[in-house]
Amino acid sequence: MFPNLFLTVQTLTVSLRSNTLNKTIPTDVQSGDLIVRMGSGFAPLKFPARWTTAGYATSYSYGYELAAKISDGTEGGNTVVLAGGTTDDVTLVFKGGLSDLSIGEQNQQGLDGNVSNQTLHGSNMGSVAIAIAVYSSLNRINGLVFRVGNVDDAFDGEFKVNNRATIRYKIFNGTTPKEDILVGANTSGVSYLSSTIINLS
Repeated sequence: MFPNLFLTVQTLTVSLRSNTLNKTIPTDVQSGDLIVRMGSGFAPLKFPARWTTAGYATSYSYGYELAAKISDGTEGGNTVVLAGGTTDDVTLVFKGGLSDLSIGEQNQQGLDGNVSNQTLHGSNMGSVAIAIAVYSSLNRINGLVFRVGNVDDAFDGEFKVNNRATIRYKIFNGTTPKEDILVGANTSGVSYLSSTIINLS
């Protein structure tokens, strides 16, 4: 039987050019939940031990890191410190009775200019997976693309952070067809784009 994965908690904290950002994990996190956290700001960024890096990109001195872990039931209410001059931070918590995670595929790019399209391949998805795209620019970003198969904007959720970063995700719960995902955007200035498949069991 496949876990019925769904988003249950989304929290957002903003700290302007701080050296560290202390994030309190939501108190209702339980063992087997998937915690995904994105921090962006002035590189290098660094998550504590026991978090799996699910995406990382930098351009000049700016960048972001996406990290994930399966909760052991002790994180709720605890503080996680992300070092490295963080300006934006998002934590997503997914329920699902999970036991393990692995990275099926990663694409990442950071540059001064327009990012290139990326493809996440359905063949790299396990029985249960989440596809996550992170789009960001310090100057201009528009025309965001998240195309699943031939369907545009087929994401399950979207979160915007300070008009500088956007996160989109798609859950594949076992019965959802595993299709390629095209990710892209129009950007200028210091920008980055990342797409990741997190496989879950």
